[in-house]
Amino acid sequence: MSSPEIVSHWIIIVLLLLLVGVVVNKTSFY
Repeated sequence: MSSPEIVSHWIIIVLLLLLVGVVVNKTSFY
């Protein structure tokens, strides 16, 4: 029972989490 709306929401959440992780990693190096 996976509707396109739920899938798109999960994709957006995953992308946001990845972006936040990259930003945190870059800021932690400095």
